[in-house]
Amino acid sequence: MNNFETAALKSLRLLDVNSNIDVFANQWVEENGLADLQDYLSMLDRLNVPYRIISQDMALTQYDYKVSVYVSDSGLTATSVAMP
Repeated sequence: MNNFETAALKSLRLLDVNSNIDVFANQWVEENGLADLQDYLSMLDRLNVPYRIISQDMALTQYDYKVSVYVSDSGLTATSVAMP
């Protein structure tokens, strides 16, 4: 499993999605793989998971969110955020 696949599945676990979505996501990754950001966003769209794309870390303070996913040249990193 590559970095995109690991981080994508972790981001869904951090969101505490229901078991049906988790099973579907694992099946999606196994059958289709995730090679890049477009694959990850396609999976989120398919699962109907809402997301917002922002360009800077500083902008995160403007939004309420449960999970942030940092995108870099080397892949994705998913982290959980404590909601106020």
